[in-house]
Amino acid sequence: AIGLSLYEDLEIWKASHKDDETPISSEPSVIKTQWLNFDSSETSLIGRNILIVDEVDDTRRTLAYAVKELTKDLELESAKLRAQGKEVPETKIGIFVLHNKLKEKREELPAEIMNGRYFACKEMPDQWLVYPWDALDIEEHTIESRKNNY
Repeated sequence: AIGLSLYEDLEIWKASHKDDETPISSEPSVIKTQWLNFDSSETSLIGRNILIVDEVDDTRRTLAYAVKELTKDLELESAKLRAQGKEVPETKIGIFVLHNKLKEKREELPAEIMNGRYFACKEMPDQWLVYPWDALDIEEHTIESRKNNY
């Protein structure tokens, strides 16, 4: 499993500046909070079908980052196999998201993913989503979610 963080720092910053008009000085960057360790793994991902799962495709920054980083790691592993004279089978990456926000994305995904290996449960307008597992106060979250007619 991998873990990436993008909005947590922004949300903390917003919470600490909610009563003032201080502008955001810089965009948050994607941070690896957990990543694969190919060296200690007994199973290789080379030649596998890999599915990246995310809650929402919003700006596409975290998804694109995950694909780029995973691709770099797979290329390194493939090079090691080739150096040993071994055949390197094709590895396929796909993406599954619960919600795809219909808006201009800030990053692109490879064509081979977008053409048949990108799956979204629901296409939706650009509106803020708070999943129950992210809510700080589940009662308040439930009340607010009942107001939403989407």
